[in-house]
Amino acid sequence: MTRFALVLFSILSTQILAAQEISYSLKPIKIAENTYVLRGSDKEINTSNGGHIANTGFITTAKCTVVFDTGPSKLYGQELLKVIKNISSKPICLVLNSHFHPDHFLGNAAFEKSSLKALGKTTQQIGRHGEHFRSNYYEALGIWMRDTELTPPSEITKKQFELGGHQLSILPFSGHSGADLVLFDKTTGVLFAGDLVFHNRAPATAHTPGIAWWLNDLEKLKLLNAKTIVPGHGPVTQAETAISSTSTYLTWLDQLMKASATEGLEIMDIIETDIPTHLNNQKMIRYEISRSAIHLYPKYEDAIFE
Repeated sequence: MTRFALVLFSILSTQILAAQEISYSLKPIKIAENTYVLRGSDKEINTSNGGHIANTGFITTAKCTVVFDTGPSKLYGQELLKVIKNISSKPICLVLNSHFHPDHFLGNAAFEKSSLKALGKTTQQIGRHGEHFRSNYYEALGIWMRDTELTPPSEITKKQFELGGHQLSILPFSGHSGADLVLFDKTTGVLFAGDLVFHNRAPATAHTPGIAWWLNDLEKLKLLNAKTIVPGHGPVTQAETAISSTSTYLTWLDQLMKASATEGLEIMDIIETDIPTHLNNQKMIRYEISRSAIHLYPKYEDAIFE
């Protein structure tokens, strides 16, 4: 094949790909009165799931709709908007970003900027890291990211309010990413926990300020006495079950890191460690152990020599 033919083939292939009909095929799951969740895939981001690996959700109150997280792309945000409008004719008045990881906020591009809110530190983190995340997602997901522009939220100031018959509380934590917003609906007992909670899916620990910090946040979440919890990743379930699932894994990981550092083991020893039977239900566990070993284990090694 000539060079010209190769170039032409590449152009035509790109045009064909751009013309493909792609869709997240979002299916809302009703978990409580006026409350819906869109379940993410329990896998790594790839071109099969379009980056939809995190759970998003919304509450359709009698006055307006509150959205919790917007997904990985503008296309996802647009499809989420359609899902919401098929359920409620009320306007969207508040769109919350739980934290600064891209699978939770890049869908902001589909929403009115004035409605986008997050913790103050989250807005700062998105300002520092958002463009890098967006670029990485474009490389990984290609056409799924078409027209996805970085659309940062502004800081939320009102934390306790009644909205269309729902008593809502916005609570700040920090154990997972340094700034983690959760939404608690006291009316239904539903807690949107973001990535503070992973249910039957090994937690990602890349930006935690410390596992002890995270475990302390989980103890505080228990005190809310929520009925149902929407984890950042994994199936919706009773609050105690999901929080315990996360705590059990993190406690084991912390003990593994401490013991390995004390014994002078290498990172590869962590990566290849045997998985205990009680954690066999944690999806992506080997993948997340590998990531945690790379970015967390050096801190445990340093602590040995302090």
